[in-house]
Amino acid sequence: DREHRAISGLSMGGFMTWWISGKYPHLVSAAGNFCGSPEFFTGPQGFPVEYRHIDMAMNYGGLNVRLNFGNRDFIRCYHRDLNRIWPRIMDNYEFKIYEAEHTTCGLGEMFDFIMNTFRNPPPKPLKWSHIDVFPDFDVWDYFVSSDRGLPGFTILENVDKRGFRSSVREFLPDGEIMPEVRLSITTAPLYGKKQSYIIKDVDLQTYICKEKTIRSDESGRLKIDLDGGLHEIGINKPSDKPNICCGGFEISNLPWIVAGKEVKINFRLINKGTA
Repeated sequence: DREHRAISGLSMGGFMTWWISGKYPHLVSAAGNFCGSPEFFTGPQGFPVEYRHIDMAMNYGGLNVRLNFGNRDFIRCYHRDLNRIWPRIMDNYEFKIYEAEHTTCGLGEMFDFIMNTFRNPPPKPLKWSHIDVFPDFDVWDYFVSSDRGLPGFTILENVDKRGFRSSVREFLPDGEIMPEVRLSITTAPLYGKKQSYIIKDVDLQTYICKEKTIRSDESGRLKIDLDGGLHEIGINKPSDKPNICCGGFEISNLPWIVAGKEVKINFRLINKGTA
């Protein structure tokens, strides 16, 4: 089962360790990378993307992640770049540097990490995010399909029973939005069977809010059709409480944030609930 399944590999196998565990986090609980390659072109045949692990941190909710690499590894500079970012934004990532080159350094400690995960596996996240390079994919029992025939990234953020944020971008982290893509998201069976739900759709580029009512299927799934723009989606019953999220922010007193200077930030809050 997921709680007792892990993946580990060296070099290109290290790249694949994080690739597979990041694409299918619902299938594994631990991912151990030895000196893994930091990026490759990957994705659909005919329109791949430049896939960089450093941009994909949100894909690893619900599993433990580790990197072992040597202080003489010929690609150690890329591992150091990643370690400037991931420890600040992930609480399920660890790494260790060994007196070694490009090899399976710290093999015993890596398998201790995996076995410790099996003894105390992380639970399925109550709220999760995911980035995928394929037009069609499934993750955490959600099914996503689109008509995208160009390189790009489909992004789901802060997914839970009350809604999610979605977009399709040309590249990460802040590539051009692709609103021409038609996107269809089928949720997990979280809802009452054959019941009506109010969908609030806020376009985060124009802040225009659209509202419609859809009906769940016989298994309790909802199918929500969108474009590839930046959308904040609220899923509501009429009796639900407000559902507040951050719709964006701007720095009001500086062109950009400067270390040591006071920064004033204006936040835009959105209620995507019905109350």
